[in-house]
Amino acid sequence: MKLIKVIARSAKEKKLVLDILKKKKIVSYDFVSTGKKMYKFEIISTDQETGPLLGELEDSGFGKSFENAITIVDVKASVPSRRKKELAPTISDEEIEADIKKGSSLNWVYVSFISLSAIIIALGLIGNNIIVVIGGMLIAPILYPIIGSSYYMLNSNFRKVSKTISSEIWGILLAIFWGMIIAEVVNVMKLNPLLVGRSIISFFDVGIAIFSGAAGALSVATRNLGEFSGVAIAVALIPPAVTIGIGIGISNPVLLSGAIGLTLINLIGVHLSSILTFTILGYGSKA
Repeated sequence: MKLIKVIARSAKEKKLVLDILKKKKIVSYDFVSTGKKMYKFEIISTDQETGPLLGELEDSGFGKSFENAITIVDVKASVPSRRKKELAPTISDEEIEADIKKGSSLNWVYVSFISLSAIIIALGLIGNNIIVVIGGMLIAPILYPIIGSSYYMLNSNFRKVSKTISSEIWGILLAIFWGMIIAEVVNVMKLNPLLVGRSIISFFDVGIAIFSGAAGALSVATRNLGEFSGVAIAVALIPPAVTIGIGIGISNPVLLSGAIGLTLINLIGVHLSSILTFTILGYGSKA
């Protein structure tokens, strides 16, 4: 949505603006007198209606006869829609969508951090060094693509789901790719317990995925501890995805099949638990 500020410099111009607004499907408007027969309008308009509204204002002389008659400002979030239930002090749907859009953009920053994370994790897995693996998970920007997909699935917004899923898939593919490259470059002498553990499906790992998804959804909805919740989700997804690449790189079908199974199960667990958490918090159930 847009905030459009219009200055009318006479009573005649004020009436002209009011006549135009009455014909348009805008969200709201207000105006105040600033003295010397000047009136300042503040209009909230949808993106679809903004163009036609500006066209009529300009055709009527605003923005052409004098400078600074019209100012347009992006509105990042509007008044949140009331939900049927709200168990925590959560932010509005509009704010969540703005955060998801910003955090899940498939750009060079996202690609760079996923790649660096995957390389560090691959080295840690091959070297049987859990500290290095943890360091790699700390920088994995996977929170918003994963949680964003769950949020849009809950709201049946499949157009936006495709965008977040795209970032999510690219993140996993990059993790697989760099796992394969590192395995090709580094001479893997034998499998170690840390690496093998990322290819074995257990209730322990499934539990991590489920509670990570819940923590991620809660952190996005409340804007609390987002970085740490992102690490929890990275724990469930990035190491097994990197292990897929390592399995390909060393041509080990047992390691490969186990890592694929763990990655898929963890993905399902994270998505389902985050959808459930958003539902409990009252999202996706408009009053």
